Order: sequence, then structure tokens, then C-alpha cells
Amino acid sequence: MLVEQYETAQDAAARVVALIEAAADARPDALLALPTGQTPLAVYRLLRKSGLDLPRVHVVNLDEYIGLPQTDERSYATYVRRELSGSGIRRENLHLIDGAAAEPHDEAGRIEALIGELGGIDLAITGLGLNGHVAFNEPGSPFASPTRVVSLSPGTRQVNGGPFGGLAPPMAITLGLSTLTGSRAVAVLATGAHKAEVVARLARDPVSPSLPASAFRLMYNATLVLDRAAAQQTSG
Repeated sequence: MLVEQYETAQDAAARVVALIEAAADARPDALLALPTGQTPLAVYRLLRKSGLDLPRVHVVNLDEYIGLPQTDERSYATYVRRELSGSGIRRENLHLIDGAAAEPHDEAGRIEALIGELGGIDLAITGLGLNGHVAFNEPGSPFASPTRVVSLSPGTRQVNGGPFGGLAPPMAITLGLSTLTGSRAVAVLATGAHKAEVVARLARDPVSPSLPASAFRLMYNATLVLDRAAAQQTSG
């Protein structure tokens, strides 16, 4: 895994936008796996300002809470549609997980099959959870795991609980670690001093399911994109 450090979070976000552009240049009908949360908001802002026209690019979201319909303002489907509105990516090319599907396991299988039908993921962009999770692959997730139904840790539910007035829902559908590591390229974006400790763990700890993001260390085509604040415990 390549590590890139930039001065500011904005610079790090600009690098991720450049990787999106490169993926679309390499394959105009590229499939992107895109994250939610606070960290990638800068990426989406820059993407909207970039003027890139990506009419054939497809998108799948990394994860979704079980029980939330796509119309729910707290759903990740709503987040992705909102943040990509005004970008060069077409709404009809958004393939979003249905958290309200009657059979969540079947929905997970549908998404995994869809990724194959679209030619595989060209670029997966992920954040980095404070416990080392990526997408909703919590510590202990097998590296061979496909897209599947998962239980969320109490810590993840608490960190993500703001929109829910307490704890986020307990269950989700997530792209699995094998799905993500099977991508042609992966960018892990981590910015801010609050991510410094987990970034240091990713740099020094053994590759293990106890630190799900460490699966990317086995990839030659994965890039950890940091700002100075997130890299402060790994410098020198």
C-alpha cells in the first residue's frame, strides 16, 4: 500500500478527485464504490466544482443501514444522491443498496452480482474508522468476506448516531473486504488529528482481521491518502 501525505484535508481530497478522474480516463464506464460520512464531503464538493463530465461512470455505495428506505434522509442512499447532485455523474447510474429490502441477504447478493455485471470496481474510496473498520467491515471481519449483512459495534453505532438521536441502527449491508480488495484501485482517505492513532496502527500493526483496513496493505494498487494532521504519529 502506497502512503501519500498532503498538507491539508483539502489537498488530500483533491488527490482523491484526481484518482476518480484517472479511473474514468482509463475506463469511461468505470464503477466507483463511494463512501459516506464527514471525511469525504470535501471530495464531493471538489468533484462538483471540477466540471468533470462522467456520463458513463457508475456508482455503488459502500454500505447502508438495514431498515432505512432510500427515501429516508438518514440513509446513505440519500447522502450519495445529495452529494453527487450537480456532479458529472448521472443519477441513473447510481446503484444504491436498498436498506429496506425485504430480504437483506438477498440484497447483499444482488449488489455483489451487480458489481460483477458492471465489470468490477475500478476505484473504491473508503474512509478509516477509529477502530480500523472500512465500509462497515468491523474488526474480526474475514478478509475473504463478500458483500453481506453485518452487525455494527457499539462504538460505530455511537460515532454514527447523531442523525438518530443516539445510536445508529444495529445492522447494515456492506461491501465485503474481498469485494473491496478485488477492486482495480483503492483509496483510503483519512484526515484530521482524530484519525492519527488509527493511521499509526495501520502503519505498524500486523496485517490481521482485527484491523480490517490492514487488508489493503496486501494490495499494490491501494493508496492511503492523508493530511498532515492524520499522519502526525507516523512521521519520522
